[in-house]
Amino acid sequence: MDWFDKFCLGKYENCPQEKIITDLIKLNENGKQQRFKSALFSMMQSYIDYLGTNEHGPDTIRGHVNRVKDYLNYRYIPIYNEDVKANLEFLNGGNSVVNTVDRSVKSRGLQ
Repeated sequence: MDWFDKFCLGKYENCPQEKIITDLIKLNENGKQQRFKSALFSMMQSYIDYLGTNEHGPDTIRGHVNRVKDYLNYRYIPIYNEDVKANLEFLNGGNSVVNTVDRSVKSRGLQ
């Protein structure tokens, strides 16, 4: 979880992972499902991209993401494998710009 905390501190203006998780729990509890899912998967995708820019390989990235996913599930933030497959793109040593464009095209239903 050290990489996740480093990511949170860098991405969210020195906000520790615990604050980010607490904010996600509040969104989920307040019944704002669409906003919650959007924030959750946006954060997780940014984390994947962050790990990729720090020269982690695909298997290492998946391992880090699975640890965070397990911890979020433990904290009552449900993330199912189907959601991960449908909402997140893992880098396979490819160009992150191409993957970003691919995600954008998929999210708009253009593919």
